[in-house]
Amino acid sequence: MLTIASSGDYVERLLYGFIASGQYARHLRKLRTRVTQTTAQALAVVRDLGLEVFCEPTGCFYLWAYLRPGDDESRLVKDASMQSIFIAPGALFTPDRISDRPAMRLNIAYVTHPKFIEFMRKRSQS
Repeated sequence: MLTIASSGDYVERLLYGFIASGQYARHLRKLRTRVTQTTAQALAVVRDLGLEVFCEPTGCFYLWAYLRPGDDESRLVKDASMQSIFIAPGALFTPDRISDRPAMRLNIAYVTHPKFIEFMRKRSQS
């Protein structure tokens, strides 16, 4: 039980040193700046694609965008998957797996990827 519930003296000392030296705080500051910049870029791309953002994110790794009226989120997800693009359908995050309005959850790190942008642009043209 002790070997599973405890991380061990060596790991605990290593983590203590990382935190006490200020390295962890520096890492968090850099991460916060990067997430803020990436979120701003992702929001600009999504809006440029003509999609409405639901609940503008601050300090998180995902953003939600509504699809255009009449767009089928399950079809979008399948088409994206065929091109090795992962899009999480909005219905996946509802208790009954049915959404009132088609939406998608996107990882901010990938929204600015040219492959995603090209896919969404082609899709909106058809």
